[in-house]
Formats: sequence, C-alpha cells, structure tokens
Amino acid sequence: MAKKSKEVVPNDQVDIDLVDKAYEDLSQIFSNHLENAMQDAGKYVIKEFYGDDLELARKKESHRKESLYKLIKRLQNRSADSPSKSWIYQSIGIVIQEHDMEKEEKDSFQTFGKLSLSHKLSLLPIVNMGTKKELITAVIKRNLSVRQLEELKAELQIPSETKVSLLTLLNDPDKLTNSDFSEYTNIAALRKEAPNKLKKMREKTYKKREEFAQKQLEILQESEKLEKYAKSYDQLMRVIDKAIETRKPAKRGRPAKKN
Repeated sequence: MAKKSKEVVPNDQVDIDLVDKAYEDLSQIFSNHLENAMQDAGKYVIKEFYGDDLELARKKESHRKESLYKLIKRLQNRSADSPSKSWIYQSIGIVIQEHDMEKEEKDSFQTFGKLSLSHKLSLLPIVNMGTKKELITAVIKRNLSVRQLEELKAELQIPSETKVSLLTLLNDPDKLTNSDFSEYTNIAALRKEAPNKLKKMREKTYKKREEFAQKQLEILQESEKLEKYAKSYDQLMRVIDKAIETRKPAKRGRPAKKN
C-alpha cells in the first residue's frame, strides 16, 4: 500500500495548520530566550545588590538600594529598548518563583516548567503556594491562555501586577508604602487624573486612614488592657512568693494522744 503523502497547499493560499504550528513553535523559542535572559539578569541583580540572599530580594530589602535605583535609571536613559524598572523586578521574581517551585514536590516543579514565560509572569503576584499550584494545574489541564489565566485570577479575586493603580494600592498598604510603587502616588502622576477621580481617591484615602486609625486605637486599648492584666499577675506572683517565704513549716511527728 502506497504511503499517503501530506497534502500540499498551493503557494497562493494560507496554510492555517502551518501558521498555527509555526506560531506556537516560534513563540516558545522567543519565550525561552527571553526567560533565560530574565533568569540571568535576576540572578545577577540578586547576587550583586542583595548579597545573593533570596529572602532579602523577596522583601526588596537591598543593602545597596540606592545603587540599584541608580542602575535602573541609567539603563532607562540608555535607550528605549533597555530593561524597564518593572522588567528588572520581574526578573528577580522569576528567579525567586522558580526557587520556590523547585522546593515543592518534583511533579509540581515539572508541571511548572511546562508553562510559558507569560504564564509565569502572571503567577508572580501570588504568594500562597497552594493557590499557585492550583492555577498551574488549571493552565496545563485546561490549556488556558494568559488572558484566561488572568480571568481565572480575577474570579478568585487574586490581584494582577498588570492592573496597578492608586485605587488598588489603597487596599494594599504594604504596596502603598513601598517606594517601588511611588510612581503611582507622586504629584506628577496625580495631576494627570481627572478631578472626579481625584475626589474619589481623596474620599477612599480618608476612609482607609480612618479605618487604620480605628484599628490603631483598638490595638492601643487592647494593649492597655493586657498591660493591666500583666500587672495583676505580677502582683499576685509577689504575694505568692511572700506567702512561700513567710509560711510556717508544718510540725512533724504524730499528734499527742489525749488522756
């Protein structure tokens, strides 16, 4: 029986199968090269600016923070194609994320390795490892695109790094007070906003400020109450110690018989 030859598409027609396959193959090639570049950049920055300490890098507590900012600024001024500030921090995140996944069971790490760089970048904001593993499994089993992954994260109310604004930062005081997000809170950025949006931001800022002030008052009151309790126990211990010191020793021997 003669071997069936592959159908040849005429040169003047679009071969959809070829286009789809080539798109996926080339996208993977581009992704692999970019991911390798981000891995190399992330490892370099962690080594030089965080003393090769992944935990310091995770917390963004560089002992050379000012030097790192100066480097990023110089890179940005070099050319339009130079790495951005977010690219640098994403490269650090990529290294940390792979390190965290590598500590998980072998199957989870191998499944994670099948994801594209875009998927991995989408997973960077997720701290909870259980949630991250569930999303990784969903991407593989359901063949989710990055857009679909973002939609799934939105359904689970997981924040996305690509949707940062002052209004979202107001719900995340850790980020709001982090200098890495100062570009959203400086006067130049706020002047670009519409008056009605600025008014909304002002109202929400006041509301959050009052919320934290109330929490601070509750903590202070709780602290005073606990301090009062502690003093009471201190006083009781002193009384008990005094009782122990002054307690008369018990008489030994049998009691005398009555006549």
